[in-house]
Amino acid sequence: MIAIKEVRLPDLVMAPVSKSHLQRELIISLLAKESSKLLGDFDSLPADVEAALTVIKALGAVVNRQKLFIEITPPTNFNRKNLISLNVGESGFLLRNVAIFGLIFSETIEIFAQGTLVNRELHLDQDLFDQLGIVMKSKPNSWPLVLSKKRKEWPAVINMDASKTSQVASGLIITLASCHSRSQISFTTLVSRPYLEMTLASIRNRGKVCEWNANTIQIENGRLEGKTIEVLGDWSGAANLLAMGAIDGSVTVDGLVSNHNQSDEKILDVLAMYGA
Repeated sequence: MIAIKEVRLPDLVMAPVSKSHLQRELIISLLAKESSKLLGDFDSLPADVEAALTVIKALGAVVNRQKLFIEITPPTNFNRKNLISLNVGESGFLLRNVAIFGLIFSETIEIFAQGTLVNRELHLDQDLFDQLGIVMKSKPNSWPLVLSKKRKEWPAVINMDASKTSQVASGLIITLASCHSRSQISFTTLVSRPYLEMTLASIRNRGKVCEWNANTIQIENGRLEGKTIEVLGDWSGAANLLAMGAIDGSVTVDGLVSNHNQSDEKILDVLAMYGA
């Protein structure tokens, strides 16, 4: 038997930071032209975010992490290396992103993973890699994953099937947004559109002009700007707190933003259905 003691929530609770938003902002800060400062409660971070911090530092970013902010200074003396080793932990999002943007920094990258990720489907599209000039040198289903790209340039027009995951598309958009030239991505099929909208909102907030018409995203010239960003609260993590408050009487959860491409905001509709 397990006994659960009654615990009352405080009147005001801070929502945990969104790892989806924070990982995107860390990567964009690495690729921006100036330093960035991310604001939030960073006293305790998810393992996926810790892995992202390790990756951007391995790629040359200087990170100053404090309880209420993380300051990222991108590498200044950029020199593309021959080989870089990176560890993404168990983060599928980080792996599917670094498989593209990591090749900005090195001709070859080897990616190590841990835990469940080593046995999960990676959804790395060979047709997309062919268009990008990326060659997979490791054997299928073997680790580390070794990828190579000899050309520094990225194609201006790309066609992509994003029917299995939008995470690779996010990595591609962020990578192309870090380049000076104009580019275009057309999708045949797309899942998880709200998360791709989150990626576009983040790069637009860094001064990058991009348009999404029908199934095509157009990214204009210009560099990503360094900026001070308030990291969003996580609706998924806050859902439990909101449900507990609805059962127990009331709760106020701070740090959440409405209508910002987090599907778990639907918890409000679910709680309202039950009378909260």
